[in-house]
Amino acid sequence: MCEIANLMPYHNFKVWGREVLGGASIPDKIPDNVECFGPYENFGDLPIFDCDLWLYTSEWDGVPTLLLDVMAAGVPIVMTKVEGTSDLAASGYCYNASPDSGAGEYQRIIDHVFSNYDTAVNFAEKQRQYVEARHSFQGYQSEITKTLSAASFD
Repeated sequence: MCEIANLMPYHNFKVWGREVLGGASIPDKIPDNVECFGPYENFGDLPIFDCDLWLYTSEWDGVPTLLLDVMAAGVPIVMTKVEGTSDLAASGYCYNASPDSGAGEYQRIIDHVFSNYDTAVNFAEKQRQYVEARHSFQGYQSEITKTLSAASFD
């Protein structure tokens, strides 16, 4: 993430979280355009509506509820497409980088998002609708109802 920030001094990066399972930690020296806030208790504690874009650079993940929360909030997402995020990446409404993408590829994607911000906001609304339909309790109930309606109990 610091490599991306170094390439993009014209943007400010706010970072929440901490090292997980021996992964990369935040270095002692960070670029001037990066502000670190450390761990948080609840997604609702984050100033998500102050963010123009959510950058998610995980090397691996299960289905990250954090991304579901960001999608539900309607914030454009640039994310690494890894095994656990493939369903969300396939929605077509996130901007995806491959796991082997370097900082330059993230820079290209982020610059594209901000150059086409109206489209990104439109995508963010569609991703919000996608999460509501596929990953909410109401979406779950709808799928159960469809499945049970189609089932034969003979």
